[in-house]
Amino acid sequence: MRRTSLAVMAALPLAAGACASSGAADAAVTMTGAARFEPAGVTIPVGGTVVWHNDGVTRHTVTAIDEARAPTGAFDSGVVEGTGTFELTFDEPGAYTYTCTIHGGEMVGVVSVGGS
Repeated sequence: MRRTSLAVMAALPLAAGACASSGAADAAVTMTGAARFEPAGVTIPVGGTVVWHNDGVTRHTVTAIDEARAPTGAFDSGVVEGTGTFELTFDEPGAYTYTCTIHGGEMVGVVSVGGS
């Protein structure tokens, strides 16, 4: 399992780095063979963790994108092979949109962190 922590600093690009995990996810998303993230949207608290699970043999990525659907570099799982997982901890509030760069199109999801 690949584990990553995401921290956001004002006026700076998002950064990802390795982190330890408590083993408990605040949300789970399945990457399906039908090229979908299920559910497409999750809400977690600041400091919360999302785990993406690949449900089959189809390769996927979890890659942060901007409004134009261009990769931002904020986070990227790399290729998650069949039955693999990717885990990310979000340390700052905000909405984080992501896609699978292999399938693109409508394979888009959003993690909402904190807020009211």
